[in-house]
Amino acid sequence: MPDWQTLVRRRLDGLALEPHERAQVIEELAAHLDDTFEGLRRRGLTVEDAAQRCLGEVKDWRDLRRKIQTARTKENIMTNRVKQFWLPSLLTLLLSMGLLALIQIFGPNPWMVARHSGGSLVAPVTVVYQIGQAAHNARYFLPPFFPCCPIWSFFWLCFL
Repeated sequence: MPDWQTLVRRRLDGLALEPHERAQVIEELAAHLDDTFEGLRRRGLTVEDAAQRCLGEVKDWRDLRRKIQTARTKENIMTNRVKQFWLPSLLTLLLSMGLLALIQIFGPNPWMVARHSGGSLVAPVTVVYQIGQAAHNARYFLPPFFPCCPIWSFFWLCFL
């Protein structure tokens, strides 16, 4: 009967895991090969044939080593780009869309505000347009500024 522990330890020599995890993996794989070997022996195969079939279960030891390392490493699957750029931007988008929906549902009716205040709704749009014309690069100034205007006006109307 082959020494499965030694055989597995030798075949998985470059396994880059912590010592206790490495010993656990080697023990589990050796136990599996031993169970398979005993099952094949019970079916009447010789020791050499049973050992060859057990070793034949693992076609590529390097590929097995790579898969074990991938499964066992506790490496974070999110890169810094995902954590620092995509998650905050998606969260901001989600929150702003939700707030915009709440403002549209529960917020002020602009035509009613314009009638009651005696003002006109054209004035804020004109001011924003003139600021954009006065800026040297209006195409860089207005896009980030304009989506904030409805939110600012909602809070201004609610809290003042």
